[in-house]
Amino acid sequence: MGERLQLPITDGTMHVQGVTNYLHKGKYNVAGTITVEGLIDRKSYKFTYSAIGAGTWTADRKSLSISLTNMKTIPKTLNIEGLDISPQLVTKLTGQPVPTLNDAYPEGMSDEFALQSFT
Repeated sequence: MGERLQLPITDGTMHVQGVTNYLHKGKYNVAGTITVEGLIDRKSYKFTYSAIGAGTWTADRKSLSISLTNMKTIPKTLNIEGLDISPQLVTKLTGQPVPTLNDAYPEGMSDEFALQSFT
């Protein structure tokens, strides 16, 4: 099952679902899916990506701090106005790959979480 996050974005929502493995020496790995959905000009879209990333973490008794150092995404599904479109078809028709989310998150992007308990 893993973690589930829902974050607001311009004209939509980003859903993140995955599993994070925290390693002993302050590094972590994360894998899962990222779905970006919303409305543009009253037309719905929903794009889903497979995602894998790595980063560093530190913790004390009050908080967990994480920094994403690398992330790779691969388009899985594209849906526009209820119509499923294959990422491979988009590439074949346009000669360009479907954009990924790799550049959307700068290296070193960080977050901090309050710890409820520390054992």
